[in-house]
This record gives sequence, structure tokens and C-alpha cells, in this order.
Amino acid sequence: MRSFLFAALVLSSTAYAGVLKCPDRYPTKNITVSDESSNRKIIGRIQGTSLSNAYMVSGELYAQQEMVPDIRKVKGGLDIGFNFLHDQKWLVCVYGGNELSPKDQATSGTIDRWEQIDPKFSECVVQLRETKAVGYPSVWTATAVCK
Repeated sequence: MRSFLFAALVLSSTAYAGVLKCPDRYPTKNITVSDESSNRKIIGRIQGTSLSNAYMVSGELYAQQEMVPDIRKVKGGLDIGFNFLHDQKWLVCVYGGNELSPKDQATSGTIDRWEQIDPKFSECVVQLRETKAVGYPSVWTATAVCK
């Protein structure tokens, strides 16, 4: 009976958690670029690139609402906590640009991928982890755990 109650408590406490993961790489994509001044067809290519950072935004899409995160160093990376004031919440995965820099969230030459978070969540922790292999550049992963 005790093990059943313990399992029920564990399941009920985790039932309200949401987990979002940034893809480790942004894929190579061809795009058509609009040129209003001529009828020429212009094609662009976004080169596939690795994850370099992740953070959260509260408010309208692409609005850079100031949030003060709680940053904790952990083995292999960082845990970055966010508390939300608005119903609209976003996980922003950043690809390309410079190495991970929690102070400088947006860097030049990056691709941002915005994913909306369920409005029922009021806080999230972004778990940024670095993996290193001898002879290869660092690889970052980002997982947001929300409740």
C-alpha cells in the first residue's frame, strides 16, 4: 500500500510538468527571397548549424520582454530559471553565431527558433548542457522543464 501511495504522489507531482527540447541542429534550408523592386527570382540558403544558446521570453512573439533569470552552474552546463508574468511564453533556441554566452543572448549571424509554451505553466528551467569529444567542437543541448 505504501509503494502505491508513493507512486501516486510521484505521478501527480510530475503530471503538471512540461518538457520542451531544442533540436540539436537547425537544418539546411533553401528559401525564396522577395525582391519588391524587380521580378528577379532570388534564392537563399540557410546553412545547417548547431545549437549555441537557449533562453525564454515572456510576451508577444519577437518582443524582447526583459526577464531576469536565475542562473546556476551545474556539472556540464547551466540551469537557467524563468518566472513568467504574461500568458504568452516562448522558448527561443539559438543556432549559429558565437559560443554560448548567457549574458549576450542574441548574437549576430544567428537563427532563432521560437516555440510557444503552454499558458498554464508559470515557471521553467532551461537546462543547457555541453558535451565534448576529443578532436570535435563542443555540442550544446537545451531542454526546458516547465511547471
